Amino acid sequence: MKLTLPDPRKFSTLVGPTVPEGKQEYQKFNFSETFDCPSFVAMSPVIKLIRKKIVKDRRTGEPKYRDEIREQG
Repeated sequence: MKLTLPDPRKFSTLVGPTVPEGKQEYQKFNFSETFDCPSFVAMSPVIKLIRKKIVKDRRTGEPKYRDEIREQG
């Protein structure tokens, strides 16, 4: 059995949940411009390695970290 729902654009009384009661919903526009935003760049702590071995602090024995630029995800 196929359920068909009515088109919500046909009802003028329906408004979004953020519109105050008794007020009409704001007009929305579609823009054809595209916006260029800078690529995502962040610093990420990475465990320091030398010859594929983890570098550890002499006093605490914990691994040392260095900050690297992470450009993807």
